[in-house]
Amino acid sequence: IRYPMYRILTRRGFPKGLLADWVRPARQIPGVSRDALAFLRGAMAMDLVPISERMTEFPRPVLLCWGTGDRFFTLKLGRRLEATFPDARLVEIQDAWTFVAIDQPERLTALIAEFVQRVGSEPWLSSPSMASTSIASATASAG
Repeated sequence: IRYPMYRILTRRGFPKGLLADWVRPARQIPGVSRDALAFLRGAMAMDLVPISERMTEFPRPVLLCWGTGDRFFTLKLGRRLEATFPDARLVEIQDAWTFVAIDQPERLTALIAEFVQRVGSEPWLSSPSMASTSIASATASAG
């Protein structure tokens, strides 16, 4: 299976079989494509407004790992997002596009490990729900 549209998302290309693995459920399990399409059609930009307004109040550190060659999510957008959070750090990942985790897995892993080690000494981590939220935020923003 070939997915030429995905070539513009990663500088290095996807590992063999990865895209097929991602798409397989939609092709083989009845209802997956229908449900995904229904979700995408129902997701409205206005649904994101309340979330984006609350980002300025997010009380924990945020790590943003951004591919410098990303054609869809430009560095300008990354800088804007960094400015939105009270305690954010934007790290520019050279030689990476949209899928930073595929283009620069070692660099991304090192940045996340350093971030988790640094914020691990923060007092808010004494609450398990706070720790999982912050680590999830770091991981989501890194990808």
